[in-house]
Amino acid sequence: MEPIANITVDVQNPISRPIKRRRRAVLSCTNCHERKQKCDREQPCFHCRSRGKQHECCYESPHTRQETRASQVGEVTPPQSSPENEASDVDEAISGLEQLHIFGYSKLSDRNSLALLNKVIDPSSTALRHSNQVPVIDNGIRDKYRSLIRSLPARRDIELLASVYFEEISWYYESVDASFFSDEIEEWYKCSFTALKHGPSKLSESMRYFPALLFQVIALALQYLPPGKETNFGHLKIGEGQSYDDLAADYSDSGVVVLDLLGKPENTVVAVQARFLRVSFLKNVGRVVESWHVMGMVVKEAYEIGLHREQPITKQSMEETAEALWETELRRRLMMHIYLWDSQMAVVLGRAVTINLRDCDFKAPTDTPIPRNRRETIPVARHPRSAPNPTTIRIHEYEMHKRLPEIMSLEAEGTYPKNYSKIYRLHQQVLDYMNTVPETHRFENPVTVWDEQYPWLPLQRELSCCSSWFFLLALYRPYIFTHAFSRIEAFKASIAILQCQERLYHIASMQFRKLFSLAFFTVDAAVICAAVIISHPYDTKDFIPLAVQCLQQSKARLEDISDRNTLAKAGSVIINALLDKANKVIEKMSLGTSIGSTSQTPALKPTSVAYNTPDWNTPDSLIPSATQQENTLAEQDGLFSHSDIFSSVDMLSEPLGDVNNDIFSPDLLANIYGLDGNFSWTTGTDVSDNFFWNTLQAS
Repeated sequence: MEPIANITVDVQNPISRPIKRRRRAVLSCTNCHERKQKCDREQPCFHCRSRGKQHECCYESPHTRQETRASQVGEVTPPQSSPENEASDVDEAISGLEQLHIFGYSKLSDRNSLALLNKVIDPSSTALRHSNQVPVIDNGIRDKYRSLIRSLPARRDIELLASVYFEEISWYYESVDASFFSDEIEEWYKCSFTALKHGPSKLSESMRYFPALLFQVIALALQYLPPGKETNFGHLKIGEGQSYDDLAADYSDSGVVVLDLLGKPENTVVAVQARFLRVSFLKNVGRVVESWHVMGMVVKEAYEIGLHREQPITKQSMEETAEALWETELRRRLMMHIYLWDSQMAVVLGRAVTINLRDCDFKAPTDTPIPRNRRETIPVARHPRSAPNPTTIRIHEYEMHKRLPEIMSLEAEGTYPKNYSKIYRLHQQVLDYMNTVPETHRFENPVTVWDEQYPWLPLQRELSCCSSWFFLLALYRPYIFTHAFSRIEAFKASIAILQCQERLYHIASMQFRKLFSLAFFTVDAAVICAAVIISHPYDTKDFIPLAVQCLQQSKARLEDISDRNTLAKAGSVIINALLDKANKVIEKMSLGTSIGSTSQTPALKPTSVAYNTPDWNTPDSLIPSATQQENTLAEQDGLFSHSDIFSSVDMLSEPLGDVNNDIFSPDLLANIYGLDGNFSWTTGTDVSDNFFWNTLQAS
């Protein structure tokens, strides 16, 4: 072998013997390589996106490098076909087709044009479906993001407020799990200063959105601070006179700013959780209409990341598979709660439902708590006699709420349904549900051995009872002015709801007086209860003393919590007007039952939590057929007789009295309670929309 020192190069003809040098592989995109910038090797990379050159971001393939070297030495290399070249063509095609995102195609659907193109280009590729790319972050967004992070409380305060959230209120919302949240907050505080200095571009997607979730958790914790802990966070206030409610609003608004800065998420539940908690905050402060609009955003973002679809779990190690199963559980629970809130808000407020279950294939979650170490066990349903968890009753409520679309479809038929047997079938399904709830959540004679260990359990039991009765109220509400049977059942359901609310009021701690449900369901049931008394008093003659008592308790209850609950103050005014009007109707009936002066409502006293709900034993003879009319209503367990109900059909021929103010304007409930302006939820489509309001205001 000739020594290296003896090797010479013909300088006169360098092309004849070129020096062979090792060419370094180019890993950067062509633009970054030319500009000598560090490339993150994404497709498109960060620098190309920030300069608006996404379409020019491409990477040099081996085939391109070979052509470049040939051009340098004056050779002509014929085109070659190899697996590498074919793979390069696929990569280039995928790079071009990623521009399809501007057309709005879903990356999760298997039926749209994007999915078809994905299969044509490369059936095994997921580049077009699951691109987890960093959004384009300009300097203004980066600086704003960093300033928001700086406004977070100190770590000690965050951890204390997070413990308040999970100990006091997480059972009610249950969209954030303590186990996952603990891991996320540890990861957040491990983020380097260098990464945070560059803003969200250097963070993983879940960590980019995590500050938004932190802000919302802090806001709800401040809303529900229990007595004795209010002095622990006074240093967070920025000025004298600022209340914890004001501070909570500031933090919640900051979380919204973070979400708006980053835009829609690609593949993380953290952003959806943050937006969902924002809905809860808005409802508690009385911004019901805004909360409904934000709920629509929650649903869309949940669809965007595929929460409504079951996600396959790839083959991994046993520990990784267990972790993936728990992540699936978290996704299912979050989507289930989103559906529960969306469907309930739609029925309560008379607004459109956003989620269509025909578009969903997610499964109900497993009835088991999520453990701290999720790599050592897999989800297995708990034993019926073991300790309950907040998900237990939610799973049962989800099965019942899946029938709400049937109720809404019946409402579309108007106040005279084509087939009344459908209504009775749904009625019977609710009764079956009431008989099959877990023993710890039974409405009558529940198992209470866990109540002391889990203080949230009695509260959840009453809320679940209220939800079940509200389902029946929603079922019969459209027909209360056209069908006697429906009117009576809706009336009984409204009384049951008011009784549930009274029990909830007496067992709830002071911080829970802010619950949206404690005011809204009271007002909603009170309106139905009073509407039936005012418009058809003889149908409910035997129930009037009980109804009056429930209305009086409701008024006093709302007055007592009005300083803490935004909706309660307006609700007490509404119920006071209902009591005045009902009193005049009762006096005209000469029943000998008078409500008395509503301005001197007796003080409420703590009562036993006995379940004095109306009797539901309805004989089969009372099940109306499609052709039956109101005057064929049979006697019902001795409570109502044909003569009692129809002895004075014309009792409302005279004016009902004066209401010399505008507190019963339909706009009041529309603005404060978010109800739809046409009020079809109370009057139906065959009765004038203003029938009930005109009745109340008749002079």
